Amino acid sequence: MKKKILLLQLLLLALVVSFFSCKKDDPPTVTNEIHYPSDITVHTIEQRLTENGWKEFTLGNYSPAIDSFSLAISANSLYTDAYNGLGWAYARIDSLEKALYNLTVCMVSPSNEQVYKDARAGRSFINLALGDYVKAIEDVDAVILEQSEYSYNYKDYAFRHDPSISRNDLVMVVAESYFMMGYYTACYETLLWIDETIDDTTNPEELAMIIEELKQTI
Repeated sequence: MKKKILLLQLLLLALVVSFFSCKKDDPPTVTNEIHYPSDITVHTIEQRLTENGWKEFTLGNYSPAIDSFSLAISANSLYTDAYNGLGWAYARIDSLEKALYNLTVCMVSPSNEQVYKDARAGRSFINLALGDYVKAIEDVDAVILEQSEYSYNYKDYAFRHDPSISRNDLVMVVAESYFMMGYYTACYETLLWIDETIDDTTNPEELAMIIEELKQTI
């Protein structure tokens, strides 16, 4: 039984590691040329470079995106959205340690709420992939957990630069983290936030199948 659960955990972990690369279609041809946006509302060099980096990111051109974000940081080492972009771009090419570092640096100050949430959302996936399940849950809670006096809810969220990454993806991070830690009741209760019709179960094999099926729909 323990061997079977370990195999299920390894399967889910493999799915997590491939998350960033499979959320988008195959990227277009990569070019190393830096294109500066013409938007006249963007003034500073770090803003222009960061906007260009996000443009390349959304096109799937991650190497040029990394170049542009890195130049933005060289121009202004305090510009948090450049670290945010660098972290997400590194994550998309599975450089998880570099992604973790840059997203963590980005989170030094939560003064820009959207940048802060995007960074913590990205870091939750990375912490899950690296096996730091408690921190993965903490990251998700900081982005979507809304507490009241008597209860809590998972509020809406969508990543600015890839709306296909949404609240349910983060809820799944929590569910998978509980699964990997062996907290199967908590895993099931978390999955109900995605689909309240799933069968009541704490069986790890059944939960693994439910997780795999739900990941295909979110």
